[in-house]
Amino acid sequence: MKKLRCLPSFTAIFLLFLSVLLPLSSYAKSTDEMQASTVLITCGDLNGAYGMGTGFVIGNSDHVVTNHHVISCAEQGGPVNIVLEIGIIIPAEVIWSSAVKDLAVLKTEKALDRPAVTFTRSKDVKVADRVYVMGFPGAAIDQRLIDPSTIATVKVSQGIISAKVKSKDGVELYQTDAPINPGNSGGPLFTENGAVIGINSAASLVAGVVLGEDGRGKTERIRLGDNIGWSIQADELLEELDRLGIQYKTEGRQVKSESSDGAPIIFYSAMIGLGVLAVLIAVLALILTLRKKGREIVKEERLLSESLQDENPVREQNITTVSQEPTHIPQTAPVKKKDTWIVITAIISGFAIFVILMLGFLYVIGSLAPSYEEEKPENVLKNNLEKNPIDQSVKVTVPLLYDLTEEEAKIELEKAGLKLGIVKQQKDLLSKKGHVIKQSIDYKSTIAKNTAVDIILSSGVELPVDANSLQQQGMGMVNQYWDQADALFKQRKWEAALKLYIQARDMANILGNTAGNSSNLLGDARFAEAQIADSMAIVKIELGHPYHAFQDAEDSVIILTELKDKKLLTNVKVLGSGYGNLAWCQLLNHMPDDALNSLQLAKEYNPKSPLLEVTFAHVKLLTNHFGEAFKLYRVNKDLEQNGVKISNVIADDFSKLKKAGYPAEKMIMIHDVVLGKGKGAGNNLDEIKRTVYFQTLAELAGDLEGYMSTYQLDKGSAEYKALYENYKQLFNTFTFKEAVVKDIGAAMEENDEATVKATKFFKYTDGTKEYEEEVTYKFTLNKTNGSLPWQISQFEVIKKD
Repeated sequence: MKKLRCLPSFTAIFLLFLSVLLPLSSYAKSTDEMQASTVLITCGDLNGAYGMGTGFVIGNSDHVVTNHHVISCAEQGGPVNIVLEIGIIIPAEVIWSSAVKDLAVLKTEKALDRPAVTFTRSKDVKVADRVYVMGFPGAAIDQRLIDPSTIATVKVSQGIISAKVKSKDGVELYQTDAPINPGNSGGPLFTENGAVIGINSAASLVAGVVLGEDGRGKTERIRLGDNIGWSIQADELLEELDRLGIQYKTEGRQVKSESSDGAPIIFYSAMIGLGVLAVLIAVLALILTLRKKGREIVKEERLLSESLQDENPVREQNITTVSQEPTHIPQTAPVKKKDTWIVITAIISGFAIFVILMLGFLYVIGSLAPSYEEEKPENVLKNNLEKNPIDQSVKVTVPLLYDLTEEEAKIELEKAGLKLGIVKQQKDLLSKKGHVIKQSIDYKSTIAKNTAVDIILSSGVELPVDANSLQQQGMGMVNQYWDQADALFKQRKWEAALKLYIQARDMANILGNTAGNSSNLLGDARFAEAQIADSMAIVKIELGHPYHAFQDAEDSVIILTELKDKKLLTNVKVLGSGYGNLAWCQLLNHMPDDALNSLQLAKEYNPKSPLLEVTFAHVKLLTNHFGEAFKLYRVNKDLEQNGVKISNVIADDFSKLKKAGYPAEKMIMIHDVVLGKGKGAGNNLDEIKRTVYFQTLAELAGDLEGYMSTYQLDKGSAEYKALYENYKQLFNTFTFKEAVVKDIGAAMEENDEATVKATKFFKYTDGTKEYEEEVTYKFTLNKTNGSLPWQISQFEVIKKD
């Protein structure tokens, strides 16, 4: 029983340790979730090479965030894929990217069934906070050392936030000492509780020569300094997700404020419970110990005499005699010092931990409470409620306020039975100044009548000078900013260029609308405003915002038309280019009929523009006039305009059209058949098939020149002339409604010559009757150095149904 006296005390100590150690397991789930949310991204080019990077899942598990440089291949039409596991690959499209921010958002072909991350904003991140980098660093997937089956395994490293800094382009960054290696790019930088605070971008790397295993030097990226890496702050991404309408979750500092599992509450509650239990058991231990009654006082002298008793019987007799005298027995026994310290330690420790945990618990509760940073003053709220009390019994639908002015938004809200709440302003490079860029309650939400809806208006970009100074400097100031923006445009620094374009346009607008200025100044300023707006539209398309680009292109055409009507526009080709740019923006916004009307107006003013012809081809392709589209692409692909190859323009346009949501199948066909996959990208059989498909599309289009370009015949030969006249009469007599390659066999190649069998299906009409036939050909082709690597030298019909 003596040994059991300390059991309550030891139990108390054990529970105290348990209450402290318990939180250490609370982060395991967050780390596991982040590993599941982190994915491997591959991006290939048209030559078959590919690179790898990291991304992470957001939204409804159908969007992925990464770096712009990770998916840069997509700008040339290369494929982007998400690798979940070896053998499980999901195609993805780039729906938005920014070279300045080095960020990109991908839309996956199907949901990934992976958890979406939760974000923490910069204001809740402190220097020296512990952070983790997650991804697929290149050195860790070196197949010379690592089993390839583990390539898709997420790797984790850790460090701290060293500083909050800005890039030279004004992008907010974290500097961290956590290792960020090539391959980590685009991955999450997250806190101990699994909240993403940044997107890993780069380590401090420079190009250097490294000796390989064969003793030869090769150029590789080497570290400029140790423990220096950069991560883009999550805030830079979140403002873009707002514009894209992609949902996401955020949380406060070190707290899962939006977690559905309520982990902080559970763990803090458990710790507090254990702390309280430890204190109660410690007190019980003290009470039990103090109530040990009937125990004799044991002094050191008594113990000594008892030990001598066994050695000296005589002495024992004497002691026995003396013990006959009356003795005094104490009522309570003192506690051993060992027991006392155990109990006291338990009580003090338990009380201290109880206080600490209670404070932590209160902090959690406070953090979990909703934050109303934009809440109206109490007196304003009270007055509004008295005038228009919220009627919970009547539900109304929230209207779309985006891009309205404040007054227009107020009218729309009142029509819907709602009212305008707080109005704030925010810098914005995309929307017009004074127009709504955010609303506090989502469009089409159902809420109580008379609820206030807050809005944020675009404040535009601050001008470098005031109106008086601008009047003194005139167009010189406008041209200065315009030229600087053009220089950044050529460097593809889109956001920096856009800011300067906005300033130049707004200054031109002031000069062009100020009464008292000379007619020449008014005309020059308005013309500059139109031209700058046209450039802004191009930049916004590059930034992935076609709707805002459409607004600028429309403004440009309105101003140029006004100048033409006033006979102040000396070069009407500019108006033609403006209509062409407007048509392109309309097409990206799924307005093909409007785009066709704009193109017809464009050709009135600028009839010989290859860029206009290409946009015509896009409209034809996307409105199911495949043959006409083919001919336009074929005729213009080898031309140049302003030093730019039209074939490159077509490929870039296809990439943007796919991002805009158009089906990719027809564009892929045109790209591979008309433009080709690129030098060395396909084998001989691929190129032989390309010639057959090219010829078939020319037949569908009634494109005689395109059809004849598939043959390697001397144009002066009788064979060429006979074939030319035969198909000229065929195309003049019949219109092909359908021309399809149904089957094409393997080619027999020998010394740059090949033979192949192909079966085609045709449907055509002479205007009165429709015909169908299936024809099998045997083609003999020779390898050439022309735009079609293989051309037909002869053919024969071997079967016709």
